[in-house]
Parts: sequence; structure tokens; C-alpha cells
Amino acid sequence: IGYTVVTTGTVDTSKSGDYTLTYQLQYSGENISGATVSRVVHVTDVTLSATSGSVVYGSTKTFTVSKSANAGSLTVTSASGDIATATLSGSTVTITGKGVGTTTITVKESNGEATATYTITVTKKAITITAEPQEIDFGETIDTSKSQVTVATLVTGDSLDSITLTANRTAAGSGKITPSAAVIKQGTKNVTGNYNITYVSGDLTINKVKATNPTLTAYTGTYDGASHTITVNTSSVVGGTVVYR
Repeated sequence: IGYTVVTTGTVDTSKSGDYTLTYQLQYSGENISGATVSRVVHVTDVTLSATSGSVVYGSTKTFTVSKSANAGSLTVTSASGDIATATLSGSTVTITGKGVGTTTITVKESNGEATATYTITVTKKAITITAEPQEIDFGETIDTSKSQVTVATLVTGDSLDSITLTANRTAAGSGKITPSAAVIKQGTKNVTGNYNITYVSGDLTINKVKATNPTLTAYTGTYDGASHTITVNTSSVVGGTVVYR
């Protein structure tokens, strides 16, 4: 056909800078007047102070960003907001651990659209749940409500939903109350898996009680050879056995 496009200028993608490329339409080797266009190619660079790290659930971690002089504004995104979120203030990115796992944080600039990535691993938060001491009388049962434990500081928005408390004895004397199977929620979401829980037993004291005899309601009347009923009230007897003879 005889038409060709001649390009002048080069782009060094290994070095940040603004490179101008000119495209000239020619016919049979001659420039066509007015058939020239130019384009500026922006080769930009974004550099992070680190490329990976870890953060405890509910805590924050930061890294800094630097960019080439010709780079545009920066934005930051997280591949999974359920694992971690990221915000940018100036040149500092702050990551908040939202759930145990690993995800990628991406920093991107708007001019040449250069990007850099940071891999963040969110680890479990260590907490201790301690059973409160309880004192009861023989024959009573311990209070198994969640108010009977002390929980180390949870992440804001999380709360203890339920707990299992088990006594290791029922006879009078000293024993232990062991907590287990805690359920921690954030609203309706179960977030127990974000915690590494250590359970600490509490003291249990079971007091002896004074033995009480059962009461009888007897039959009174003239012997008539018939069977009659007496009533034995054992409601005041704790842990004993009534034997009929």
C-alpha cells in the first residue's frame, strides 16, 4: 500500500521517568503533513519499606511507601477485608488484623499505575479465661454462668457468649472449677478461632451441712385391722438415704 508508521523515541521500563514517543505516518518514505501524534509514557515506581509481615488479631502494623517523582496519588487495597484492612495516611500504610489468615495488601499509584504488594499474616490473640472461686454447701451445684469467669481483654466488639464450667468434686471439701469450651462472638459472628485461649481453674469449697432427720406424719386411731398410711417428709434430708423397716 505504501503507508508506514515511523516511531521515534524509546522507553526504558527499568528506570522511572516520562518518555515521549512520536508516531509519524509516511507514504512511500515521505512524511504526511499533519499525520503526527505524540504520546508521553510514564514509567513510575512504588517502593515499600517491607514486603511481608505479621500482626496479631485486633492489632495494627505499619509500613511506609515511597514513590518516584513522576508518580501520581496512591491508593491501598486489601485482597480480603475479613483478614485485614489497610489505610493510607501520607506515606504510611496501617494494617489492622481482622481475622486469622494471610492476605495481600496492594499499593497503587495513579499516573503510570505502578503497584507494590505486601503480604500480611494475621495470628491469633492470646487470652486467659479464669474461673472465679465459688463456695457452696454440700448438695448444691456451682453457678455455671459466664459471669463466673474473668476474661482477659478481648478485641473491641468481641464478647464472651458462653462458657462451660465443671466442678471436679461433689463431696464436702476443697476442689477445682475448670472452664472450657468458650465461645466468643462479634455480634452474631463466631470469632473464637481468632483467639489462643488458656484456661485457668478456680477454687471450689464445698461446706458440710448439719444432718437433719426426716419428719413423720403418723396415723392415729383405734385398731381396726386395716392398713393405714404414714407420711415421711424427706425434703430436709441432704444426701442421705431413708430406710424403711
